[in-house]
Amino acid sequence: MTGSEGSSFYQIQGGTLPYEAQTYVERSIDQKLFDFAKSIHTNNRVCSILAPRQMGKSSLMVRTAKLLTNEGIVWVQINLQGFGKVKSNSSFWYSVLDEVCKKIDELLVLDNREYSVLFKLEKYWESQDNSPPGKRFCDFLKAEILPKIDSHLAIFLDEIQSLINWGLQNEFMGVIKSLSSEVNNNILKRLNFVILGVAKPSEILTDRGVAFNVGNYLEIEPLSGNCQELWGGIKEVTTEQKQVIELILGWTGGQPFLTQFLCHLIVIQGEKDAAVSWEKYIEQIVENEIVAKWKNDDLQSHFIEIQKYLKSADVNSLENYRKILTDGEINFAETDNSHWDLLTSGLVLKKATESSKILKVTNPIYAKIFDYEWIEDIQEQMPEKISLAKEKEINTMSTRSKKIAEIIQQRVPLVKKIETVEKNLEELASKLFNIEESRIRLIGSVNNPQAKEFLNGLDFLKLRGNITEHSRQLEFLRKRLSRNTLNIGVVGLMGQGKSTFLQRISGLKDDVIPARKGGACTAVRSTIYYHEGETYAEVILHSENSFLQEVIGPYYQELGLGVVPETLDDFAKPLPNTNFDGSNSTGESMYEHLKGDYYENLPHYRHLLKSDSPTTKTVSKEEIDKYVSQPRDNNGKLTTFDHLPVREVKIYCKFPNQDVGKVALVDIPGLGDTRLGDEQLILETLGQEVDLVLFIRRPDPLRYGWERRDTDLYKTAYQALNNLENRSFIILNHVTGSNDNIDACRKHQSTYQDKHINVVECKIADCANNQEANLVLDMVLDYLASNIISLDYEYARTYQESLNKLYKNISDELNKASQDWMQKSQEADINEMGKFLRLFNKLWIDLASALEDFLYEIDAEQESENSEDDGFKEQAETVIQKCREDSGLPEIEDIMRKKADIGDWESTFNRCLNDIRTHLTKHFEAMDTGLNNSVERVKVRLTNVLKEKANLGDIPALEGLQGSKFLKVMVEEIDDGLTNLKQPFTSLYKFEMSYKANLRYMIRPLLNNLNPNRNSVQISRVEKDNPETRKKMAREIFDYLKELHGEAVYQCENNLDNIFAEPGKTAFYEVEDFIDRVLRSENAKEEWQTFIYKYKGSIWQKEYGQDPDSRHRQNWQKLVKETVKINQIEKLQFLQ
Repeated sequence: MTGSEGSSFYQIQGGTLPYEAQTYVERSIDQKLFDFAKSIHTNNRVCSILAPRQMGKSSLMVRTAKLLTNEGIVWVQINLQGFGKVKSNSSFWYSVLDEVCKKIDELLVLDNREYSVLFKLEKYWESQDNSPPGKRFCDFLKAEILPKIDSHLAIFLDEIQSLINWGLQNEFMGVIKSLSSEVNNNILKRLNFVILGVAKPSEILTDRGVAFNVGNYLEIEPLSGNCQELWGGIKEVTTEQKQVIELILGWTGGQPFLTQFLCHLIVIQGEKDAAVSWEKYIEQIVENEIVAKWKNDDLQSHFIEIQKYLKSADVNSLENYRKILTDGEINFAETDNSHWDLLTSGLVLKKATESSKILKVTNPIYAKIFDYEWIEDIQEQMPEKISLAKEKEINTMSTRSKKIAEIIQQRVPLVKKIETVEKNLEELASKLFNIEESRIRLIGSVNNPQAKEFLNGLDFLKLRGNITEHSRQLEFLRKRLSRNTLNIGVVGLMGQGKSTFLQRISGLKDDVIPARKGGACTAVRSTIYYHEGETYAEVILHSENSFLQEVIGPYYQELGLGVVPETLDDFAKPLPNTNFDGSNSTGESMYEHLKGDYYENLPHYRHLLKSDSPTTKTVSKEEIDKYVSQPRDNNGKLTTFDHLPVREVKIYCKFPNQDVGKVALVDIPGLGDTRLGDEQLILETLGQEVDLVLFIRRPDPLRYGWERRDTDLYKTAYQALNNLENRSFIILNHVTGSNDNIDACRKHQSTYQDKHINVVECKIADCANNQEANLVLDMVLDYLASNIISLDYEYARTYQESLNKLYKNISDELNKASQDWMQKSQEADINEMGKFLRLFNKLWIDLASALEDFLYEIDAEQESENSEDDGFKEQAETVIQKCREDSGLPEIEDIMRKKADIGDWESTFNRCLNDIRTHLTKHFEAMDTGLNNSVERVKVRLTNVLKEKANLGDIPALEGLQGSKFLKVMVEEIDDGLTNLKQPFTSLYKFEMSYKANLRYMIRPLLNNLNPNRNSVQISRVEKDNPETRKKMAREIFDYLKELHGEAVYQCENNLDNIFAEPGKTAFYEVEDFIDRVLRSENAKEEWQTFIYKYKGSIWQKEYGQDPDSRHRQNWQKLVKETVKINQIEKLQFLQ
């Protein structure tokens, strides 16, 4: 395949891919649509595929139609845009039937007018003029078309958005519902509809009087997998088709058109430079050919159409998109029109997670094009629309709820930093594991007693355990900060009014939050979320294993019943006997709970416990009660059992206080009975799920006073929640009526601090009073909005301080491990040292001589007449040519517009001069690449000398390296104490050249004629301003500018010889300085000797390579150094 053939391999001209197209990639929707279209349906005879432009809908339709032909199924493809402007229902339905009839006549070869269904349609439509068009359509289908088909008929209606533009979508849906409702009409079983287009579901049906609840909705997904169908075009430019396609999909996100387009761009570029990786190469193509050109060269208007769609969409779409760019994702709200606008535009896609659906940017190309700057530009283009939207937002959302939402968003960057630290910890743990393995292995391998003693003195296993614990704690912190709500935990002893309080806040009743008299009401932890819409719940059920370990296990352990059952069958066996003698009433009560609640009722609830992992089921409001309450009869026996295997319940409802925003209430079962696990549940919930705690306490009106169980509850919470005194309130439940307890409440309010119970505030409120309960919520929300940022910081700071200590402990152990275990014993060996010195002295002479020769060589090169660097020379000449081609000269009309803005012609001329000079300067800045390429070539030559004459390339860390990469690692390998050696290598490694630092002083004087303060051009004076003189003056200024620009470029070109010589001269001086310092500075030779001694086994492998201890030491030192690189304080910091 030639380059031109490769470039035509991909479909980039838009439109529909033909069936035989080689680049069509099948997706799961292909099979789903085919299965629907070929099947006989009693009802639900319509399938809809709504997706953004250029997602392959029409190609999918063509593909499916061909497969249906193979199955003997009749199909009709109708592109509604081909109907033009349809003004009435009658013309629409007639046009659809017209297309169907043509297909039937063609298929059955009904040429004769007497048998032609198209001819019959013409007569029928006129004769039934008084009947509604939709009914005429249905009747004709059933009477004249379907009976003529042996199999069945699939009608594809493409570009369904045309119906919306014509305002006919409600009529259309009404007819489809009518056809689907005739479940007993056998002939209609032969009919299927497939509608495709760019539209939101809410646009397809806007008439609430038409209940459209039939049909199937198929989502068309992006391309994925290896996409072998796309390999053919790129095989001429690479043999790594699979890798390249993966990289392409990484950029396009599988968007079909973009994927084909990027493949096409890669092919027409030809073969890439072998020195450039495919990752970098494709990134450059994306940046240069797509991102940089989309506004002026948008093939098939792909990006322009996305922009056009969003400019006409809900203005909240742009703000939601901004959040997606910032946070990476947002939760998808089915009822949010702006979310559907983003989906329909194609800019974002919907993705299902374990707990919700989210919206993400479709691909990195979109993220680069449609960035923050683009959002600002679009918003500036529609100020009135945004103003109205903001006014509406102010009227519908309070400052507090917005602030809370902003706080949650502000957590996102911190969460991302924590994720990075977690990954770094994981990598560090892996390295420490490798070190520990190596340490144990070396203890049995080395011969040197001193080395064995050294290795035995190290302990990395304990440090690795510390990392594991810190990783676990960071996971808790990350999960806490990753929540999209601020959570208020409501805690209290049994019967204190906690559930009543939650009812008043949430608007829920006993059927969802039980608050009945007589014993504990709430059986499980519940989290209540604000939600617009009908109330429902997600019930999380234990698995068999988690139920036995978390619920049953504590009883066995506390009561000494032996081994915890491993299966439900084990638990169903007779319970172990106990010998309570009346002295342990608490134990007896616990045993009765285990036996009476869980053991005897096992048959009633074990079917809800699955063997693999906890499961989630969604239930309606009416079903919630049986999963959260624990009603009992007069004998204390449970009357329902579905709550027993429940781990947690999440309830979604609309609060009376709609200013709540992103706040959730966590209902923790009340303490006070002898059911085990409640304390652990509090610890777990407060530690992971709660930002602030409300302690609910109802003082007894007769026997009041703080009790031990109150302080025990506070201590339990204190263990779990950092900084509890600033994260908690006490609500004293004031009961009115005959049992009024106001005096008791006041007594408790004045004495709580005496019991060392420290909270933000202790407040008296009637938890059964709607107004008072919601005033409490207001108080708490205000506190959260004002303080949660600082509370989060303090909470996270304790984790960071612990990580800092961990870093120091690891650093200390690594410093200890980095000592040279063989140095003292080897230095004491005179023969060994004599051997080394003989070898080193020869190496030193050879190296010094070679470096001197290299310096002489590059000195001679830069002094010669042909001293130019060919690579740099070529780039400099390219820049000069670019200056000519892209002059920056304004057009005549631009000059006139500038004058209108500035006011006078002289200032206009000066402004143009400055603009052109600035434009030219930008061209010269492109020389940076050529300058640094020249520098790199000198570095490569120098490091080759070091490798050849000192065998430094045989050091393991330096193998295969040259130039800057070699120098960088060399700097890392030289010990910090060898400053006379380390510093010159560091300077050479960091040495770079740039236009501003090395050439600007030469170039800028050559541009002086473009400086208004340094040229003598005098433009004409204008006596009378009119259109003719304005044009004449603009022409005069243009001519001057063109002449001055040409002179400046000529001056630069005329001085190229001086410019060409600059890289060589500067590089020579840098190398000369380097050689002086590494050969002639004080103690230079001694430091080389120390460095070479450390790596003698690699440098002189013949002389030292047989010494196993030497090899072991080098490998050990390499492993320690690798770990030191990872154990950097900045890699373990998420807070500064």
